[in-house]
Amino acid sequence: MLKKIISGDIFLTLAVTAFGLAVIATLLVVVGSLFVS
Repeated sequence: MLKKIISGDIFLTLAVTAFGLAVIATLLVVVGSLFVS
């Protein structure tokens, strides 16, 4: 059961990291478009 929780945490961490990178990329695009215009 402990191994299941650990592997689940790894997947959760990867998901959160991917989501965070997507959010940061979106913010960079928005800020970049604001500076361009």
